[in-house]
Amino acid sequence: MPKMSDADLRAILEAKIYNSLGFQGGLLSQERRQAERFYKGELFGNEIEGRSQVVSRDVAEAVDSMMPSLMRIFASGDEVVRFNPSRPGAEAIADQATDYVNWIWMQQNEGFRNFHAWFKDALLKKAGIIKIWWDESEDVTRETYQGLTEAELAILAADPGIEIIQDKAYSDPSAAAPSPPAATGAAPAASAAAAPGVGPGAAPPGAPKTERAPAAERQPPAPLLHDVVLRRTTRTGRVRIRPLPPEEFLIDRRAVDLDEVPFLAHRLKRTISELIEAGYPREQLAVLEDDEVADLSLERLERFADEDEMPWRESSALDPSMREVWVTECYIRVDYDGDGVAELRKVTVAGAGAAVILDNDEVDDHPFAALTPIPMPHKFFGMSIADQTIDLQLIKSTLWRGALDSLYLSNAPQMGVVEGQVNLDDLLNRRPGGIVRIKNPSALVPIQTAPLGGDAFTMIEYIDTVREQRTGVTRYNQGLDPDTLNKTATGINTIQNAAQQRLELIARIFAETGVKRAFRRILELVAKHQQQPQIIRLRGAWVAMDPREWTDEMDMTVSVGLGTGNRDQQVAQMTNLLQIDQQIVQMQGGVEGPLVTLQNIYAKLAKLVEAAGLKSVGNFYTDPRTVPPKPPAADPLLQQQQAALETERQRVQQQPQIEAANAQVKAATEIRKAQIAAATQLEIARMRAGLDREAELRRQILAARAPASRAGSAGIYGGEGR
Repeated sequence: MPKMSDADLRAILEAKIYNSLGFQGGLLSQERRQAERFYKGELFGNEIEGRSQVVSRDVAEAVDSMMPSLMRIFASGDEVVRFNPSRPGAEAIADQATDYVNWIWMQQNEGFRNFHAWFKDALLKKAGIIKIWWDESEDVTRETYQGLTEAELAILAADPGIEIIQDKAYSDPSAAAPSPPAATGAAPAASAAAAPGVGPGAAPPGAPKTERAPAAERQPPAPLLHDVVLRRTTRTGRVRIRPLPPEEFLIDRRAVDLDEVPFLAHRLKRTISELIEAGYPREQLAVLEDDEVADLSLERLERFADEDEMPWRESSALDPSMREVWVTECYIRVDYDGDGVAELRKVTVAGAGAAVILDNDEVDDHPFAALTPIPMPHKFFGMSIADQTIDLQLIKSTLWRGALDSLYLSNAPQMGVVEGQVNLDDLLNRRPGGIVRIKNPSALVPIQTAPLGGDAFTMIEYIDTVREQRTGVTRYNQGLDPDTLNKTATGINTIQNAAQQRLELIARIFAETGVKRAFRRILELVAKHQQQPQIIRLRGAWVAMDPREWTDEMDMTVSVGLGTGNRDQQVAQMTNLLQIDQQIVQMQGGVEGPLVTLQNIYAKLAKLVEAAGLKSVGNFYTDPRTVPPKPPAADPLLQQQQAALETERQRVQQQPQIEAANAQVKAATEIRKAQIAAATQLEIARMRAGLDREAELRRQILAARAPASRAGSAGIYGGEGR
């Protein structure tokens, strides 16, 4: 078969676009517009002037009551999905893929806002559509810098992604040489300095004259500063996620799901400037014409009708680059290459219908993920919560209006008058204490209105019960009902759990359909397109993510809540399980037994933190998988032997030092002994010398005293003799 021509491809695409669901009205578009009006509480169009026009808000109450629970289930934790390894030994890769994909959704692409818009579209308008794609477009920004030095300007100019479009250079005023201050008597000093050989510092007479350099040569030039305007172009690929308005998504009429759909497209308005930045040729864009009929999208007009009285009127741009044209990004299965097998191709067309083909490439998959709260078998679009409550809102509003009309007539009944006997101006201007002029007392007769019974309020209560049964949103989930004060807590919990089952079913449907496909699409994109590691911050630490080692064939589990019951029940359940784990740990003799492991305990603690309403479990408990393993415990006998060997080795190594130290101590001891002995001998000699001198001195004294003693003795005896 020959290759398909571009004209044939444009004809096929134009037919697919015009015949797709969601294009330019149709029953689906009417139902979504009706859901929008009922959600905003607009009038039904059957109101009667002078009668009650109250509108019940059952659709808004049902949708808005489901949103908090769904957002808590999917957006309250750090881990929306978990990837499981597809082969042994790939646990670390699966954990890294889990952290990175969740970070891309929640941090890099505002995951909370995406979840909110995605889920609300599904609950209100049958289906929520989200688009996930790899974006490598250039991001061009204008930046202004003032007071840059030459070195700083050189650094900016060296960046290949920066184009300097304006540079204003000027001297640095802070670096200019200061002028000498003018002192008192400056004029005479100047005159003296002007005379040769006069004044301080003047050369003495007869000294050789030297030429002085000019002031401009003596002082270095002041450094330059720059005021710069530059254009920065950033070329970085990343995953982008965007919820689509329902009217921008087109799909084949006979589509059942997104896996085998023959045609689907994203149709939106883009400016000529955006298309040129995306790389499309100017000559193709110059011939594009506006599609004025397509501009009147009734769904889009309905979305802005409450804030703009003329939403169809848009200001025409005088700048040709800001002119908007319709661009349709189509994903179609077609045999373009003529091999007899239809392949999936991405074809972007612009203008009315499919006037110009901007690109045509074969692709592996389309970028869309969809979810619906109440799926219908064998068709793409299911039912929304609005579909379940629109008729109830209409019935309840009618009952309210009738009850209020009856109350108004009871307070201000109609009056029967005799023509010509009553002043009608007085009667029409009725007010408390007012006067009505009549000519005959019987000319004014009130028309009795039947009193308002309880049947209307009973019917309204019944309508509320039907709505609770259809949606699963009960008054017990929204607060305490005064009628439940006499009921037991067990009964109320039973009612809440039964009502919550429907909400959990919707959450499970969301998880297994749209959420799973969206996160698997993110994994595929980073595994195929990201060619270098990226550093991200996880649980207080910077981690390098390298998707080149990953595979998109890993199993995936989506977290859809913490089980049945409210948060108090969930906290109690996790606490009881942890107490049981404590007993098991004591029985098995540690946390690595056959029944309970450290990872099992951490999983329960993570669920407990989520049930408590806290954001990140990493701030409270550490994942055991991130902790390095402890070295295995050694044999005690082997440890003793190793200790003995180590002691002997140290002793052998220290033996020379010990012997040298002992020799030094012994030598010092001998020297000390010799010193003590010498000192002792010296002291003994000194003492002996002292004793000898003392004995000699005594002898000399005694010798000196001996003659005197003898002389005295003779004189005494001699005198007595005479």
